[in-house]
Amino acid sequence: MTDAASGGRIPSGPDRHSGVGALFAPGGAIARTLGGTFEPRPGQARMAEAVADAIAGEQVLLVEAGTGTGKTFAYIAPGLMARKRMVIATGTRALQDQLVGKDLPQITAALGLPALAVVNLKGASNYLCKFKFAQLRTGQLELEMGTGRPNSLVLRQIGEWSEETATGDFAELTGVSPDDPLLSSIDGSGDMCHGQRCELYSECHVTKVRREAAEADVIVTNQALYLAGISPQPGAEPLLPAHDLAVIDEAHQLEGFASSAFSIEVSRSRWRRIARNLRTASQLSGTRIPAGGGLDNAADPFFNRLERYVRDVAGGADDGPYRRQVVIDAAAHEGFVGFISEAAAGLISTIDAMKRSLEERIETENSQFDPLIPVASNLLAQHEALHRLLDDPDPEWVLHLQPDRQGRYALLSTPLSVGPILEAQMFGPTRPATAVTLTSATLATAHGFGFTRERLGIGEADELALESPFDHERQALLYVPRDLPPPAVGDERGALAPVVDQIVDLISASDGGVFVLCTSRRRMLQYHELVAERAAGRTFLLQGRASPAALISRFRRERNAVLFATKSFWQGVDIPGRALSMVIVDRLPFPSPAEPVFAARCRAIDAEGRSSFIALSLPLAAMDLKQGFGRLIRSRRDRGVLALLEDRILTRRYGRFLLDALPAVPVTREISKVRAHLARTRGQS
Repeated sequence: MTDAASGGRIPSGPDRHSGVGALFAPGGAIARTLGGTFEPRPGQARMAEAVADAIAGEQVLLVEAGTGTGKTFAYIAPGLMARKRMVIATGTRALQDQLVGKDLPQITAALGLPALAVVNLKGASNYLCKFKFAQLRTGQLELEMGTGRPNSLVLRQIGEWSEETATGDFAELTGVSPDDPLLSSIDGSGDMCHGQRCELYSECHVTKVRREAAEADVIVTNQALYLAGISPQPGAEPLLPAHDLAVIDEAHQLEGFASSAFSIEVSRSRWRRIARNLRTASQLSGTRIPAGGGLDNAADPFFNRLERYVRDVAGGADDGPYRRQVVIDAAAHEGFVGFISEAAAGLISTIDAMKRSLEERIETENSQFDPLIPVASNLLAQHEALHRLLDDPDPEWVLHLQPDRQGRYALLSTPLSVGPILEAQMFGPTRPATAVTLTSATLATAHGFGFTRERLGIGEADELALESPFDHERQALLYVPRDLPPPAVGDERGALAPVVDQIVDLISASDGGVFVLCTSRRRMLQYHELVAERAAGRTFLLQGRASPAALISRFRRERNAVLFATKSFWQGVDIPGRALSMVIVDRLPFPSPAEPVFAARCRAIDAEGRSSFIALSLPLAAMDLKQGFGRLIRSRRDRGVLALLEDRILTRRYGRFLLDALPAVPVTREISKVRAHLARTRGQS
């Protein structure tokens, strides 16, 4: 390996970029390695050659690779052949694990390379913190609120595993639910991380994996961590080593990850965590911090005041998960600050009383281990964030209130556009990787890559669009019912009845698995309740009743289950065969105009004299619809139906744009043709 990864273990040799396409030919190296499981696909070879050219030319490359192209192998092979350090950033941890456990070893074997140093780098919250666990076992660690008393059996399981694990990755921990709140109290993230000051630093799992990454040939991570790695906090240890090649897989998610990564946030849960850790650290260090015990008492009135602003000033809020987000624009900013000023002043005053002693401790403490120092650093960072959020509004940022799953509001500021930030940090002349490949099944609209390039701040770049190798005209069918009323706006059963009737009829037409994908959580819950009352003999699964991995695993086993889910299941789910024979979409997936960041971005586009519907809403809906369709046909043997339960795609002028985003697929308005299509599936199985 050369350049940023000098000293690595990929052997040097003659440049083989020109022969990368031959790897994917019938009888080529990959076919010989994988045997009968490999199908030569021209699009895969074309993509591999384009990636190799981008690496050689040190270019940014955008590749839309239709479902079944084999994009993973197509970007791994030229990356390894380039003999340079490569970072692959995915959209999900499941894809990370697949790359490390399956795809990279297969390509390495096909290329005849020695075993490479490959590191699966996850966020610190995925790893056990030995220090926190030791404090928990001795009763010195205050747990996350709502965790409750630790179960002795769970503690014993974690203890036994902690003595055996080499990685500390919670994914290895069996017998304990990944959603167990105890894990968040003993993970490697948060304010109790002491870094090199920790007495267990030499045994730290997070430190170990980051050191391994610094020496690795290939680092597999996720997009959120990659964004944090290329823009680290001042004084923080780098999350990623220098690297020459970057691949962003599932790149259609990058704007969303970037919006979250670059946001400034203060939340009740964050302040409670800081207060809890401050108490623990004070106890461990034997030091009393002035006003430290009052941090909870000062933070709660501030966040209660935010809640009251939503209820009394911003128009009210529903209960539970339906609480809406609230944008605080320039016109509302002065009134908002005035409304919360007294509570904010109380919180700031409490911190100021603590600040001097904490800053002095950070500056003067010479001991190797001081538990107060990391807590103090995080507290002061939140103090600075609070001041920034309450300062005069910045027209390039969106100030908004957003509820968590428990309906508790946080105050955030999010960039109006992440494009300029990404251009400066990721795609511009000083980008960390000389060659960057972005790939997904949905990067282009019917008009090309312009939308994605604008949103992500990508200037000069190569582009390649590859159609899926599947025969969608034969394998798939798009069903749009006749005579459905416009999408229902009420919650009464009568308003929902026509859609429920269609869902029941479609389920009865299929003896395979069915996804019912809803554009809101409210509709998901309503349709699940109403359909389950009428459709017998099927297993009905509901997002939120179990972890996504558990739901998908059961869905595969049942082979004719019905899963009701929201947008999170529109992507990254691979269920070939009859286990998924139908995808039902309740309505076109236009973004919600109530979402404050999206609404602010629309207003900014409209202010430029452009149509935000054409420039933003429509392209986003097209990409989401294409993602939903992509769940359906996952192999050459699959057959299935996409049912869209509203007809604007056929009756509105913009419907052509949405149809053109999908593969060429027959359209019907007759449910009899749905039954006939699925009957042919049964006859061929």
